[in-house]
Amino acid sequence: MTENTQKSFSLTAAPCVLVLISGIFLCSFLFAQQSFAAAASDKEHLQNPLVLAVCIIEAKQDYWRGEFFKKEDSVQKSIQSFRTILKEMDKNENPEMWRIAQFCLGAALATLDQLKGSSAHCEEAITAFRAALESLDREQLPTEWGKLHRYFGYALYDSGATKKDIAILKEAISVFQHAIKNLPQGKDTEVWDARAWYQTQYGLGKTFKLLGTLENNPQHLETFIAIYKTIATKRLYHWSPKEWLYVQDTLFFAVDDLGTKYYDDASASSEQKAKGFQLKQESLDIGAAVIQKIASEIPLK
Repeated sequence: MTENTQKSFSLTAAPCVLVLISGIFLCSFLFAQQSFAAAASDKEHLQNPLVLAVCIIEAKQDYWRGEFFKKEDSVQKSIQSFRTILKEMDKNENPEMWRIAQFCLGAALATLDQLKGSSAHCEEAITAFRAALESLDREQLPTEWGKLHRYFGYALYDSGATKKDIAILKEAISVFQHAIKNLPQGKDTEVWDARAWYQTQYGLGKTFKLLGTLENNPQHLETFIAIYKTIATKRLYHWSPKEWLYVQDTLFFAVDDLGTKYYDDASASSEQKAKGFQLKQESLDIGAAVIQKIASEIPLK
C-alpha cells in the first residue's frame, strides 16, 4: 500500500470510526435512560441520586419541549412526572433535587395555565414555589433565589387577578421586589440578567397597576407608570419590538387615564388638576414618540 493510499484510507476511515463510536455511545445512553425510567416507578430506586437526576432531566426535557413548541401534552407529561418524583422521593435524602423538582413543577403548572389561558393550576404552582423557597439558601444561590421569586411573583399575580384578592397582590409585589434586589440592573449586565431584570420589573409594574385599579389608589398607578418608564428602553425595543410597543401602548393609556382622573375630579385641588393636565400632555408625547419610532423603522420607497 503506497503512502498516498494509506493517507487516503485514514482520511476516509476516521469519520466512519467516529460515527461508529458515537452510535455506540448513543445506544448505550438510550438504553441506560430507558432503564432509569423503568426504575423510576419503584420508590426504592428513586432514592438513587443518579436515577433521580435522570428522571428529573427527562421531565425537564418534556417541559422545555412543551414550552418551546406550545405543546400542552408535553407540559402535562412533565407535570405528571414531577408529581410522581416528589411523591416517591425522600426530601431529606436529596434536598437539592427535591427543591429543583418543586421549582420545575411550579414552572410547568404556570406554563400549562398560560397555554390554556386559565388559572386552574395557579394554587398548586404557588404551593410548589413556596416549598422550593423554603429549602433555598439566598446567600449561597442569590441568582436562583431571585429567579424563583420572579416565577413565584407571577403565580401570585395570576391568583390575585383571578380572585381580585388585594392581599395576594400585595404579596406578589413583595415577592417581585425581593427578586429585583437579587438581580443585576438592566443597563450594565449580560443579556440574560438584563432580560430577567426587565421581566421582573414588568411583573411588578402590572401588579401595581391592578392593585391601584382595585383600590382606586392613584399612588399605585403612579408607581406602575414609573416602573414601565424604566423598562420602555431601546434595549427592550431591540430584543422585542412587539413587547416594546405593548409597554408603550399600556403607558399611553395609563398616563392618559390617570390624567383624566386627576383633572375631572370635582374635589381635586388646583395642584392636582394641573398634574392631571400635565399627565394628559405626557400621554400625547408618548404617543407621538411611538409613531415617530415606528415611522423611522419603515423604509422609504
